[in-house]
Amino acid sequence: MPDNRPHVDGARVLADLDALRGIGAYKTGVHKPTFSEPHMRSLQWLARRLPEARLTAEIDGIGNVLGTSPKSGPKLLAGSHLESQNFAGWLDEPLGVVSALEAARVINPHSNPNGAVEAHAAIRRACRIGAKG
Repeated sequence: MPDNRPHVDGARVLADLDALRGIGAYKTGVHKPTFSEPHMRSLQWLARRLPEARLTAEIDGIGNVLGTSPKSGPKLLAGSHLESQNFAGWLDEPLGVVSALEAARVINPHSNPNGAVEAHAAIRRACRIGAKG
C-alpha cells in the first residue's frame, strides 16, 4: 500500500535556513537588526516563498509578514522573527519561520486536513529614535 501521507523535506528546510544565513552573514552568524537592509531582504525572501505553501503574502506597514490561506476551517499561525540580536547565531529566529513555512508546504496542498497552517514573521522589538546598537 503506497504511503500518501505528506512528508517534510529536510533538505529543503536546510536550504532555506542556509539562504537566510547568507543574508546578513557576519563571521559564523548573522547581523540583522530590525529594519536593516538584511532584515528587509529576509522579509522579501519569505514573501517570495509563501506561495509555495499556498499562502498569500502580505507585509504590513511595520514589517510583519503574514502568509494567509484561503482554505476554510481552523488555522494554525506559526512562525517567529527574521531580524536578529546584534551579531547573533545563524539560527537566531529563522528556525521558527522556516519550520512554519515547511509545515504549511506539507499540510496546505492536501484537501484532507480541515484547515491550514499560516506562517508569519513578526517584528520583534520596537525601535527608539536615537537608540544605539
